[in-house]
Amino acid sequence: MSTGSRWGGFIEGAFVLLTAAIVYLVFLRDAMFLQAIEQLYN
Repeated sequence: MSTGSRWGGFIEGAFVLLTAAIVYLVFLRDAMFLQAIEQLYN
């Protein structure tokens, strides 16, 4: 039973890391996109 709960925690941790990575990549892409727009207008 304890191994099952350990795997559950591992999957939960991996899911949190994956979500954080996706949010970071989207934020990074948006930041670069905004910089490109600013360069276009300047």
